[in-house]
Amino acid sequence: MVLRQQVCEAARQLWLKGLIVGDGGFVCAEVHRRRFLVTPPGRRRGDLQESDLRIVDIGGMELGENRVLDESLWRAHRIALQIGVERQAVGTEQELGAVRASIHATPPMTLALLRMTNGTSSIALHGLPALAIVNPDDEVTLKTELNQSAVVSLGKDGGIICAAGDVWEAVNLIERIEHAATIEIACR
Repeated sequence: MVLRQQVCEAARQLWLKGLIVGDGGFVCAEVHRRRFLVTPPGRRRGDLQESDLRIVDIGGMELGENRVLDESLWRAHRIALQIGVERQAVGTEQELGAVRASIHATPPMTLALLRMTNGTSSIALHGLPALAIVNPDDEVTLKTELNQSAVVSLGKDGGIICAAGDVWEAVNLIERIEHAATIEIACR
């Protein structure tokens, strides 16, 4: 499956499972060094076509166009993908993991669990690393946490950002987190 098909299919599957809603969420995958294929703002994720996707640089500037992605949408992806670029440059991908895709999702049970936390900086989910809760505007903390974990919560209401080696690895992580959050809420 070519990358454009993967991005569209990942967005569709996340939408079908209710892990992203309407035109929300964001799927991003590296095409080539510092060039990224992204789902467009304002387009329903359930019916994306390959031709709807955009290619942007690390700054969120659409190639061949004079459009830049909204920084509030792009920031977490930019940071995650910069980590990937840095790991490629210094040769630490093998031990720290490649980052060639990122997904912003809003899994409902995970968000519900995050809202149930009182003043904590992370939540524990069975069988998974702790999910850090980070202010999405705090780039330093966001970078630190994404360097340590593939998934970070963008505050209690901002959803989660997942940085992975490829689109399907990111989808799987989001599904595992939502499954663990559902179990945790059921236990409570």
